[in-house]
Amino acid sequence: MENFGHRLLVILSVILSVRGDTVHLTMVSPTPYGAGSSASISCFRSSPDEDVTLSFGRPFQIGLHRSSVQTSTTLPDGSTQSVNGQVVTQDLTSSNNATGLFYCEGSNRNLTTRVYSIIHSIHRRFQPGDGQVTRTVNKGENVTLSVIPVNSGGTPLWRRTNDGVVDFMSASGLDTLTVSSADVVHGDLYTVIASAVGLENNHFSMIRLIVRGCAAGKWGPACVELCDMCYNGGVCDDKTGDCICPPGFSGPNCLTACGMHKFGWNCEFDCASPPFSCTGQFGLPDPYGNSCISGYMGAYCSNRCPSGRFGAGCTQTCRCRAGGEACDRFTGECALSGCQDGLSGTSCQISGTCSTGMYGLDCLSNCHCANNAACVRDSGYCSGSNGACADGFKSDVNANNCQTGIIEFQMLTMPNQGQVVNFSCAATSGDVLTADSLMLSGSATYTSTMREGNVLNNTFTMSGLSDNQQIICYLLRNGGNVHVVQTLTVSLFVPPYLSQPPTVMAGPLSATVSWQAWGSDILDFGDGPVIKYIVYYNQVQSGLSSGGEVQVTDLSQVEYSFVVQPLAPSTQYQFSVSAVRDGQGGGGPRSPTSAWIYPLATPPPTTEGPAITESSTGRLTPVVTTVEGLTTLVDLTSPSHDPNSPVSVDSTTVSTATNPTPMSLVGVVVPVVIVLVLLLILVILLIVLVKRIRDKKHAEVDGGSSMQGKFESSNDLASLQTIDNPISIPMEDINSNPNGDVVPAMTLAVRPESSVSQISTLDSSSPFAGLPLYPTRERELKKDPIPLKDFVAYVRQAIQGHHLRDEWSSFPGIEAICSCDVSQLPDNKMKNRYRNIPAYDHCRVILEHEKEDPNLGYINACYIKGYKNDKAYIATQGPNQATSHDFWKMVWQENVRIIVNGTNLVEDGKNKCAKYWPDMEQLETFGGISISLVKDETRGEYRVRTMIIAKIGDSKATPRTIRQFHYTSWPDKDVPKDVTPVLRLIKDFSDATPEGAGPYLIHCSAGVGRTGAIIAIHALLQQAHAEKTLDIYNFVADMRDHRVSIVQTPVQYIFVHLALLEALFSGDTCIPSSSLKKRVAELKKKKKMAEEFEQLNTISPVPIAERCRSSVMESNHNKNRLPSALVPESCRPFLMTPREDGMEYNYINAAFVDVRLNLWTGYLLKERVLFVIDSLK
Repeated sequence: MENFGHRLLVILSVILSVRGDTVHLTMVSPTPYGAGSSASISCFRSSPDEDVTLSFGRPFQIGLHRSSVQTSTTLPDGSTQSVNGQVVTQDLTSSNNATGLFYCEGSNRNLTTRVYSIIHSIHRRFQPGDGQVTRTVNKGENVTLSVIPVNSGGTPLWRRTNDGVVDFMSASGLDTLTVSSADVVHGDLYTVIASAVGLENNHFSMIRLIVRGCAAGKWGPACVELCDMCYNGGVCDDKTGDCICPPGFSGPNCLTACGMHKFGWNCEFDCASPPFSCTGQFGLPDPYGNSCISGYMGAYCSNRCPSGRFGAGCTQTCRCRAGGEACDRFTGECALSGCQDGLSGTSCQISGTCSTGMYGLDCLSNCHCANNAACVRDSGYCSGSNGACADGFKSDVNANNCQTGIIEFQMLTMPNQGQVVNFSCAATSGDVLTADSLMLSGSATYTSTMREGNVLNNTFTMSGLSDNQQIICYLLRNGGNVHVVQTLTVSLFVPPYLSQPPTVMAGPLSATVSWQAWGSDILDFGDGPVIKYIVYYNQVQSGLSSGGEVQVTDLSQVEYSFVVQPLAPSTQYQFSVSAVRDGQGGGGPRSPTSAWIYPLATPPPTTEGPAITESSTGRLTPVVTTVEGLTTLVDLTSPSHDPNSPVSVDSTTVSTATNPTPMSLVGVVVPVVIVLVLLLILVILLIVLVKRIRDKKHAEVDGGSSMQGKFESSNDLASLQTIDNPISIPMEDINSNPNGDVVPAMTLAVRPESSVSQISTLDSSSPFAGLPLYPTRERELKKDPIPLKDFVAYVRQAIQGHHLRDEWSSFPGIEAICSCDVSQLPDNKMKNRYRNIPAYDHCRVILEHEKEDPNLGYINACYIKGYKNDKAYIATQGPNQATSHDFWKMVWQENVRIIVNGTNLVEDGKNKCAKYWPDMEQLETFGGISISLVKDETRGEYRVRTMIIAKIGDSKATPRTIRQFHYTSWPDKDVPKDVTPVLRLIKDFSDATPEGAGPYLIHCSAGVGRTGAIIAIHALLQQAHAEKTLDIYNFVADMRDHRVSIVQTPVQYIFVHLALLEALFSGDTCIPSSSLKKRVAELKKKKKMAEEFEQLNTISPVPIAERCRSSVMESNHNKNRLPSALVPESCRPFLMTPREDGMEYNYINAAFVDVRLNLWTGYLLKERVLFVIDSLK
């Protein structure tokens, strides 16, 4: 239930509002070839938008340079505006700068519509051959654009404007350009200049190609909806299904002819009335475009339609009964002889036989017959299906048709399970429907009714529903009898459930309860995100009580803990935790309870107790030391997982005033030595911290008071160090306290062992002085490349034996190993997003700069070697506000054509990367580089943005196409649960790489973790295909020589192996749904299915016993049908049924599996499927 957006539904506007999703505007350019003399554009506002505020502009200017565009999107200097009622006119400058593509835009009724118009120069060398400045085609159709010469100037050079940057086309030298199988991406402004004339002179021709996103007659996101009939040259909007009518016609299906010189959405304007003119181009919203008004044609729209033609641009054919009769050129009406046999309507365009599925006088009503069969035109009777109606429809009471039915039943809100849900049910009928004609099953409460024409829409509320519960909407008639029903499956957020019991550690009159974050490494139930946890506890034979709450502030946190106190000594306790998501009723059920524990009666007498361990909260378990009645509490706090980051230590020394015991120096030293010996046995690396003495003379401590000090550890891993030298305290100072004994206790802080965890923290600083220019240390491991034939066995053995973690631990840690002096210069420090991730001097990207200073030109980016290419990649950080300009300078300088982004702009409430790309139809400038976004598409877990960049002020520089592949589902310092989307990303950006491109630019936030994994997989796949070997260890080690901590975590290192395993031995197994049947048949015929299954078994991991604890328990053996069918703890369901003996038997041999479904909507859904073995008696 991860994808929520597609399930939040709203009432269709076609039911409840004015039909159409367009602001009613018409744009007229009376002088379409007047730039350089007199040019103007007017915008006409029709009801209900007659008062809408308008804005004028142009998406780009085409002139200025031969190969770049002017960045201004304003009107030319010298333009003036005038308003005449519902008409707003812009008189443009008389210079050639009035050439180009202009728009008029208005917003009303929560809609924004833009209408375009094109103006050519009077000095143009070519113009559209058929006089049409726009061409509209359907997806998949072929289209030919043509120009004719007007003034001499050489051969035509075709260019495509590409939303702001012009590129030469292959048709240069020809007067036609053919686009085959047109797609939406081909929709653009195409310009033609003469070979002897520069683009900057504005002497070019323009044709705007509009490509509908669907095939002819279809509309909607999946292009499966049938368009209404659009008559008289109207065009079906591929997004709304509405008809955009030509100038001179109006109405829902463009059947209303306005008449001579009339136009407008309601036929309210007369172009023959001064100061207007009927000549020139009339523009309507896309996908219609521009044309002449009805009755006229030609480049200037000043020629009358020839005999036998009518309509906008004279594109329609007269259909009069008398073959020689000329119909009305404005309306198509055959006044003398009437329409041809079988045709009707004002313009004789309505066929006597409606298209399949439609009926009525104008063929505008839906038949609703079974299997979309035909119906009788007059009555709507489903003759093609013997009267059978489509599901959800039945005949009206007094008619034998299928016009009564429920047309929409949906949820309007999606709350947490059990909360109030709002529903809408809409029906249509030729009969009269009343508010009580629609009702819901169950305990629904009616709330409101809305009507429009024959459509009735009721809203209801219900509560107490469960996810996937079915609700029925009933359409009643004849005194309450059920006529039609429609069922809806409810989709609700399920509160999150922790499937694992917490771990509990007993303390003095307390207990520390710890648990894994919901949905981290185990497959829990319900929906996130989790906003807090509630800890519960109970005594024997008593109910659970709330012990406290833990708020979630960092969604990347993987473990939580909470101390429950005070607890009674010698009493058994159990603990449970529940997760809570946002919204009312978001609290999930309590997790399985922990084992019974007894709190300790008193604090332990020595430093024994909890080991000093790290948790994701950054807290280290306190160490409690007691010497001769003195208790020293040392609270260790680490800001991260990094073993090299500072450890903050707070100590509190408390002396007891009762019965002080004289103490000798031996009594002080011996316990400390004992403590040291014990801890040295338990830990590998420790930091000796010594209490600072702020004054030469110790402060006296009264009974029950405390003395505190705070220390930090060194960040140096080369040796064990204390912060300060040991401090000697005179014996007489110790014994002089009359109220008790104060002992200078030595406290020990344990740093995580380097070989276990080197995970870098990206917010600490460390010194970099004195490092060599190039790496000098030898590698700890010597590893040979792995033959491809041995790779499957190698990975399986390495993962089971934890060898890959050991390999990763041998790499250099977070500390720099080469000089990075330039990164530490005062002017450059702010350019490092993280202070401890600098760029090495020997491999950093140096930006071009004017001054001869080697310290300039700094950007936090490093060249990374690829396969047979020393500069195959650039690994860099996510740009911040200080470096976005330098980022684009680097893209241009290095001829980067592919950018791979592995981070979101904000993750867990923290800024990870600045937005360095513009929005659609916007142009931004960074570092002297203009960037325009021309395409933005979603491909499951990642997006692909196509951008055009140009270097401002350099007329010789050709604009470039850049593609950014933005992976939006990769968790920081972790890995995706599935390698397939990552492999698909890598394949896509590899395939999109043009010949001659520069390095791949890969970044995440720091440019080390996700960045390193992507680079390693991409490069090693090339090595595997070329050499049939894989040298993963040495490749990652080489990367570490070029960038600090790249491939940041052991999990990422393992992920690289698993991704290579799937890519090399599974291949691309994605099958389009349309090809599935064919593919299965091929597998059966060639006996390849068994081979694929065997290959799957070969690369699949063998279950490890320690990860399947419940499956291998002796008490559960009889529940496993096969001894080898083990279920990992991380993905098995836990049974909740209590037993009479009070014991919990929660095991069943079943496993949850994530299934991904790529629906036609483009959404990528993850659904959970439960696999269970056959029942055992």
